[in-house]
Amino acid sequence: MRITRIDVEGQDPAHTARLSRLPEGLIEAELHSPELDDLHRAAADDQAAQSSMAEWLQETLDGARGTNSMIHDYLDLIARLAD
Repeated sequence: MRITRIDVEGQDPAHTARLSRLPEGLIEAELHSPELDDLHRAAADDQAAQSSMAEWLQETLDGARGTNSMIHDYLDLIARLAD
């Protein structure tokens, strides 16, 4: 079994992200909010890029920079796609 897509809603329901595993071995994070639509990609085997993506997702979806444990929650989601 492989997870290929995860939808996430931030604290404000208007802030959402779709995380996807692409066939090219990439993880894509597609962010949607009233202020911003953005897209980030990271290689499925690049932990540094995945960590950066998790920080970006956490801060954007939660509305403020969070603690390491909050960022780690997003990193766990990304890791599910990287497996």
